[in-house]
Amino acid sequence: DLADAGKLDSDGWAFINSFNTEMAIGGTLEGKPPVESGASQNDMDFLHVINWKKGEELVKAGRAKTIAGMRVLTMDVSGPEGVLSLVGEPKSPHGCDVTPDGKGVVVGGKLDTHTTIYDVAKMKALIAEKRFEGKDIYGLPILPFKEAIQGQVEIGLGPLHTVFDDKGNAYTSVFIESVVAKWSWHDFK
Repeated sequence: DLADAGKLDSDGWAFINSFNTEMAIGGTLEGKPPVESGASQNDMDFLHVINWKKGEELVKAGRAKTIAGMRVLTMDVSGPEGVLSLVGEPKSPHGCDVTPDGKGVVVGGKLDTHTTIYDVAKMKALIAEKRFEGKDIYGLPILPFKEAIQGQVEIGLGPLHTVFDDKGNAYTSVFIESVVAKWSWHDFK
């Protein structure tokens, strides 16, 4: 749904939502669920945690492949080298917003009632220590969810995108209730 680049403490990193970890393609005529419900079967989707500075180093070191004229770091390099890691995020994520101090990443899941605040320092440490709870079907490492977050805030039905003011407040749009929830991201530092 959305990506955000790190800043300050998370400079050199990028964070991207993804959904449909089920790889649902639909097919009601073949007895499969529609894409919308098929893509909501798993408890969580994945936040992609990308160390693009490390990726840049690997490209300079000749670890990239050229595909259609573009230098590409493949997943079999990106995962083991700590360039690309995954961590669970609420179903149907919308919004992936780095806090003003760069220490957190806020994600809303449209099919959840919470926003989740990920701790950048914790995620960096988990990656450096290679502490994973498993791998996805492509072999990418998955960080343990509870160890990667600062906390969760009960927002309402269908939290989406979050913006921040200069006083420590966060404002998250709420899809189903058609409101904006105000909360303090400073409570999770």
